[in-house]
Amino acid sequence: DLSISPYLREPLRAIIDPSVREVIIAASPRTGKSMIHDFIALYTLLVDPSDILFVIDSLDKAKEWHNTRWRRLFNANNVQYSFDRFDTKSNLILFPNLTMRFAGGKTTTGLSSFPSRVILADECWQYKKGILQHIKSRALEFPLSKKIVLCSQASTEGDDFYEEWHKGTQEIWHFRCPNCNTLQPFVISEQREDGSYYGLQFGEAKDKRTGKWDIPKAEEIACYRDWE
Repeated sequence: DLSISPYLREPLRAIIDPSVREVIIAASPRTGKSMIHDFIALYTLLVDPSDILFVIDSLDKAKEWHNTRWRRLFNANNVQYSFDRFDTKSNLILFPNLTMRFAGGKTTTGLSSFPSRVILADECWQYKKGILQHIKSRALEFPLSKKIVLCSQASTEGDDFYEEWHKGTQEIWHFRCPNCNTLQPFVISEQREDGSYYGLQFGEAKDKRTGKWDIPKAEEIACYRDWE
């Protein structure tokens, strides 16, 4: 239900847009970003069949993802395949119209020799240096039709996922201020260049001498200060 998570609309539009080759999503845990992988896996199976490579930080987690999420999802949408096990040698599932391969993201094992037009990678912040580029290289044979979706919580400045995210347009979800009608980023509190703060403000609710908060006072005077 996108009314619960409206910030997923634009990533989903980008994913089904044939002119978009890569979608990189950075979000905090429990915000629904993993559902993006659920959607594109099902969309690929039912609408735009092509081999899929799914990568997460470990192969065991990839198998768990299938068993706890995709198995029920595919069954509910009448996707026919053998539910009982993975191919234990190759870590893949053979569907009538495509092959889905699973790999761990901490080494290059399982990431060689098998090109895929659709690549899904989750929790990219845990991958070692160079792994992300190796994953993306699996789609080199499909320069005009590839779809690469990288999802992760925020990573360390300068690492591979950070660099990939900054190659894009960095669309950031905002809310509209009910008073001034301007768009505001979702932040708790951030400092401006001039040293002032925007976001949640609690005035003088913190005792400067003891460093302790006066919770009732903070509740009374808390407000949200616009970022501009």
